[in-house]
Amino acid sequence: NLNDGNPGLQCARISIARGANVVFANKAPLVLDYKGLHDLAIEQKVEIAFSATVCGGLPVINVGQRDLVGADFVSIKGIFNSTTNYILSQMELGNSREHALAEAQKTGIAEADPHLDVAGIDTANKLVIIANSLLKIDTPIRLEQVVICGIEKISKQDLDSAKAEGYTIKLVASATMDKNMKKYSYTVAPERVEIDSFLGRASNTDMCICFETDIYETISMKTNETGVFPTSAAVLRDILNMKRFKLK
Repeated sequence: NLNDGNPGLQCARISIARGANVVFANKAPLVLDYKGLHDLAIEQKVEIAFSATVCGGLPVINVGQRDLVGADFVSIKGIFNSTTNYILSQMELGNSREHALAEAQKTGIAEADPHLDVAGIDTANKLVIIANSLLKIDTPIRLEQVVICGIEKISKQDLDSAKAEGYTIKLVASATMDKNMKKYSYTVAPERVEIDSFLGRASNTDMCICFETDIYETISMKTNETGVFPTSAAVLRDILNMKRFKLK
């Protein structure tokens, strides 16, 4: 529920207020109240974890927070939604958009409301969570600060035209620092990328991310997830890490 985040947001607030650690797989509470939830967790001396909210089992948040510590991010770019990536890949092969979406829903990778996938909103939600958890920004960004364009208008002709020129089309999310290194711009939009590039080689249900940093240079990760199990595993990962690091 992206209107008020409930019931997930309310449940999370109550649990934190009662002194419980909370693990999220639901994006809406974090998209709508990232700072509020973190401030409440600090006040109650508990932990919150949410690696499952971004790209299923791909450890985007974990790597960004733990392994890229101390870095400034010049840009973060990736394909965060397996449904739209699958649809575009299948359309390249000549299948219809409707057939590809139906297949994605059958495997469970599509959102309950597929409009969130196709319109780029799910990708934008993930970008908001990534930006707020990894970037050095004074004020958490909100969904309305992301310029969003989905894949609804991408046609087979667009894909064929791109391929003839050595490109493919992907729904790409990006957070990019401006030249003066003062602020980031946030976009989600179909983008032509070279077929042999890191993003271009991510096909079907692949998801991927590329961190461009000042001290670690460029680090890229990719996953292929054909079902819901990796996201469930990411929830378990967060729970186990809480126990492993002897959190409350």
